[in-house]
Amino acid sequence: MTTDEPLTFQFESRETLVAKIERDPANLDPWTGLVELEAEESSLDTAVSVLLRAIDAVSDREQLWRFVDNFVWFCGVAEGPTMALSEASVHAFYERWKIDTHRSAQTSLFFAQQFKKLNLPDLCAENVTRAEGEVHTGRDYILLALFLRDKMETPQLALAALQRGIAAHPRNAIIWDCVADTHRLGNSAWEIAESTYQSFKQCRLDATTEDACVAWASFGLMLDEIGNYLSAEKAYRRAIEIDPRYRWATGKLSGLLRRRFARYHEAEKLALRCVEIDPEHAWSWFNLGFVYHHHLARFADAKKAYQRAIKLKPDYVKVWENLAALMAFETDAPIEAQKAFDKVFGLSGVSAWTYNQYGIFLRELTDRYDESEKALLHAIEMEPADWCHRLALAVLYEKRLLRFEEARKFLLEAKECGAPIDNIDYRLALIAQRRRPLKVVK
Repeated sequence: MTTDEPLTFQFESRETLVAKIERDPANLDPWTGLVELEAEESSLDTAVSVLLRAIDAVSDREQLWRFVDNFVWFCGVAEGPTMALSEASVHAFYERWKIDTHRSAQTSLFFAQQFKKLNLPDLCAENVTRAEGEVHTGRDYILLALFLRDKMETPQLALAALQRGIAAHPRNAIIWDCVADTHRLGNSAWEIAESTYQSFKQCRLDATTEDACVAWASFGLMLDEIGNYLSAEKAYRRAIEIDPRYRWATGKLSGLLRRRFARYHEAEKLALRCVEIDPEHAWSWFNLGFVYHHHLARFADAKKAYQRAIKLKPDYVKVWENLAALMAFETDAPIEAQKAFDKVFGLSGVSAWTYNQYGIFLRELTDRYDESEKALLHAIEMEPADWCHRLALAVLYEKRLLRFEEARKFLLEAKECGAPIDNIDYRLALIAQRRRPLKVVK
């Protein structure tokens, strides 16, 4: 059965659950319902209070502690400004938990996270150490590594935990996926990351291994970011070979081919494959539009792809930025271009590149030179090391405002930032020529 109605959780009433508990306090089911109800409708503190009562009453300890493990996972997901455990609840829960013989890495890491938030490093470290002795499953190793990497900001310790996980579960693709991500996010040295990739290849994960395509794609991204583009391409292709409908890997390979190898027609085919696999994915349409816009000069197709991305994600700032640039320089539609730029500047996360493009648009297609100057100065402020902003401003001063000293100053600064020497020297020569006084012939 299908429905357009949103899914909602159906809870028994609080009165009904309390009555069931009073009749049979050793039964876990009504306790579970009441804990979940309080977490959903009251607070996590109230839910923990109920859970502590359940721990003392329920007879099936194995099922009880399995529920506790699931509850602490929920707490980790649900916690935020409006749903958080108080310090008193954390300590009460922790002291009761320590009494029982049940242990799990997930719950130990939950307490480690809570004590880190409370700035209690000794208790945090105690629970991390406990978790390290409790890891057994692949999921345990991943949870431990993610905590060490993301919460403790110790990627080397995370990699050490993952190496133990690989030794215990050598064909667990999700552990390998986490390994690749940790090398990438931790900025591991090229040699170490490459060595890990060689070890991964020796496992020969294929379609018979669950999530093998995810691991191959993650290593593709890691290799891409450390600059081993040939191996990155092979890793992405292996992921796609295992799962031909793996859109993420297909899109990443498309981007790699256009950015690093200038193989634009291959990139186009892969981008088209992405929108075929998932026509509701905004980034895939953006990627296709980008190939058409910046590499194949198919501007009408680029516009259609950008507009499709915007329809799916109306505030997608990168799409609006590129659509504005497209309308400004590749179509005869300055009014439409101005509207696109106006939309961009109403969004958050606008790039220096867009201020650069807007400044050039105003410089070349309007007489609003003061606004052009303001936009280009803002681009320089955002990216002071990028020479193209200084060059664009120097051209404005030279061609439009006839402020030659300032033009010369910004050309020299652009040269220091790495601008092409021939271009800069040519413009400096033009300025010198334009500034030369006229000789009066008697």
